[in-house]
Amino acid sequence: MKITRLKIIIGICLLAGSIPSYSDTVFARRVREDKWIPIEALDKRIILNEKTGRLKFNGDIPAVGINFALWIVRHGETEGNIKKVFQGQSDEGINQLTENGRKEASEAAEVLFTQLKDKIIAGGVVVITSKLGRAEETAAAFINLVEHETGIKIVSLEEELANEISHGVWENQTLEQLTPAQHSLALRYRGLDAIVRPEKSVRFIGENFIDLLIRTKELLVELNELYKNKTVVLFGHGTQFGALRALLSDRKLLDGNGWIDWRPTITPKAQPMLFGPTK
Repeated sequence: MKITRLKIIIGICLLAGSIPSYSDTVFARRVREDKWIPIEALDKRIILNEKTGRLKFNGDIPAVGINFALWIVRHGETEGNIKKVFQGQSDEGINQLTENGRKEASEAAEVLFTQLKDKIIAGGVVVITSKLGRAEETAAAFINLVEHETGIKIVSLEEELANEISHGVWENQTLEQLTPAQHSLALRYRGLDAIVRPEKSVRFIGENFIDLLIRTKELLVELNELYKNKTVVLFGHGTQFGALRALLSDRKLLDGNGWIDWRPTITPKAQPMLFGPTK
């Protein structure tokens, strides 16, 4: 069984207008103004500096409240992590768990089982993964441990909305392998410019961080509808979890300037984190 896929509307409305789809061409012909704009698609709970692409919380109320307990677990180490490529939604050999990554997944499984054993036996735990192998293998370590210890077979649910951000033409490339124009945009992205969107490739559409926030909001809204008062364990990805934590108004993301730091390393690999319920 899979969660129903909600339609993603690419592009966000800000105030009375819309921010265009920024690309190399748009950057060249349009001056981005140094002003903070509420993001309408996120109920104005997050604001955007149009010039820098940086984000801030707009008050204390989260963009999305959740009515269930949520454990998030970033996948274990991959070769792509070691080589510092833009893994995105790629699912090749380089994107699968290393031996160390499998060890990390096993350690995360032990932590989760210790925390959730009673809820598992009571039937109150739901496991959801992205559709990418590195998240699925990390989840499998937990599912296998539960079955070994209790005889209970949990069926994980794959969800496309939980996939990592799409890096378009940057996928599985290092900074050094990009063209000069791509390299310039990628540096902006790694500098936490939430507007920068890579060009699409044959296989990958290319998303910016605001696209990811909107997609992740859809995921949380659907989980609210399906799993009220349950415990959800979500196995996924660093940048996507940065978006999720921003939507939940996690103040641990704030840097020294009070801006949101959504880098994937903010959520450590294979270390379970608990959120909610918040409503």
